[in-house]
Amino acid sequence: MLVDDAPAALLHVGRFSQYAHRVIFVEKKDVWKYVDNIEAIEPWGWDLALAFQLRQAGIPQHLLPPDDELAVLRKLASRHTSAAVLQILKANVGNKALTGESKYVEGLPELKATIAEYGQAVLKAPWSSSGRGIRYVSGELDSLMENWAGKVMERQQGLTVEPYYNKVKDFAMEFSVVNGKVSYCGLSVFYTAKSAYTGNVLTGEEDKKAVLEQYIDPIVLEKVKDAIVRLIGEMLPAGYCGAFGVDMMVVACHSNKQTEPSGFLLHPMVEINLRRTMGHVALSLSSGSTDIKRVMRIDYDGSHYRLHINKIR
Repeated sequence: MLVDDAPAALLHVGRFSQYAHRVIFVEKKDVWKYVDNIEAIEPWGWDLALAFQLRQAGIPQHLLPPDDELAVLRKLASRHTSAAVLQILKANVGNKALTGESKYVEGLPELKATIAEYGQAVLKAPWSSSGRGIRYVSGELDSLMENWAGKVMERQQGLTVEPYYNKVKDFAMEFSVVNGKVSYCGLSVFYTAKSAYTGNVLTGEEDKKAVLEQYIDPIVLEKVKDAIVRLIGEMLPAGYCGAFGVDMMVVACHSNKQTEPSGFLLHPMVEINLRRTMGHVALSLSSGSTDIKRVMRIDYDGSHYRLHINKIR
């Protein structure tokens, strides 16, 4: 396992010995010692920067994806792609229990018109992580928000605009891909704070299904899963191996005069994470365990992230 600091990784993994497999931690400066024995590379996610760093560390080119494949993966990882696939997914499933809208805009006039249409809106940079590329707008753009949006569109050629939804529950479906074949791995029920991931529920699949089925018909969830397997499988480069997750959410519906929800809808594609996710980690940590519910959470102290696993009392 490639890490920045092997002694520190060895120290910290000791806290999770009951969950962890025994691995050899390797820093980039020592990769050359193992090159002859490396048969495959399984990164958190591929991009040009990682491929370059591995090449510099001595990994041979035949173990790395070509640049044209990396370009395709970058395009698929964009929220622009998620917005387009959302509409295709809704049309394929064709169920009134689904909701979700996302528009890709390339200039301020189009952005302002879309915000005026939605009233409350969420602006998202095409590429960002940990909630850093997301902003919330109510009514009109102020000067600071307009400046931020202008810079994003200048650097990334556009941004997506979505209506603000009354979210009830965050979750995701996790998948893996081997030689272009997409397989479903399981559900991820997770928590966020200010659009940034903070932790996962660790429990069996039946428990997670029971949580979601309070809001959404299980038949709808199954149809969405099958449609994603088919659609994403058609979009990925031939021979691609890796993991991905699709973030979703349960949305509350309200009639005009009610404060309590009158029903719930499924937003089936908030975004595609074309990489391994913390949901995949949660599935590995909860594999085979259904009797004890735990929470996996991530804390950030300003310089380092810390993983914690606690039982739910």
